Amino acid sequence: MIPWEKILEKLGTWAPLFKPFYDSGGFEAIYTQLKEQGKTIKIVPEGPDLFKAFALCPKDDLKAILVGMSPYSSIKQGVVVSDGLAFSCSNTKQEQPSLKLLFDAMEDDLFDGMNLNATRNPDLSYLAKDGVLLLNAILTTPEGSADAHKALWKPFMEYFFKEAMSHISGIPIVFFSKVAAEYEPLVNLKMNFTKCVEHPSFAARENRPLKHNKLFTFVNSMIKGNTNREINWANVPF
Repeated sequence: MIPWEKILEKLGTWAPLFKPFYDSGGFEAIYTQLKEQGKTIKIVPEGPDLFKAFALCPKDDLKAILVGMSPYSSIKQGVVVSDGLAFSCSNTKQEQPSLKLLFDAMEDDLFDGMNLNATRNPDLSYLAKDGVLLLNAILTTPEGSADAHKALWKPFMEYFFKEAMSHISGIPIVFFSKVAAEYEPLVNLKMNFTKCVEHPSFAARENRPLKHNKLFTFVNSMIKGNTNREINWANVPF
């Protein structure tokens, strides 16, 4: 069985909220399947990055949650594109189409399309450290596949939104895609706020801008109304 100390190491300050899930064998079931599949196929992201979203965004610093679909499944020139944070491209340091459209949407929403100071850093750890939990609805996937591990991670995601988030309030949660939005009904709307938008990958396939529905303005307005804080989305020095 996976030692509890390993869960503490990976999930950090979030770990206590997942103790019941651990006790029920939830982590063990996931680990067993990943280990077995890993004997014959490449699974991404790399093991050390699996719970990176939680590790880089301490629970007490949480301002907002962005829920993507699944990790980038490609490997480019031997480098795994997915890095454990939804939409982030720190390993290749090159924007994937989804990230490009997300940055374009930030600029359109927050700066009317004219942000001359934004850095467009493909490593989104700056957002994680600023309190954004960059979580995918599916945390792993085989190389070249999109949602093969959806069922594998479903118990974890259901527990997160229904149980773990019942201990946290005042958080705006944005679900990208129908896959992610399946978990919206589990959110207690008396405690937290939700918004559903399309996933950037859909817009990328159709070669058009993301229909962002001013999601960044929504998140900042919710945060500011509750805590008088905002997120530095564009990584612009204050």
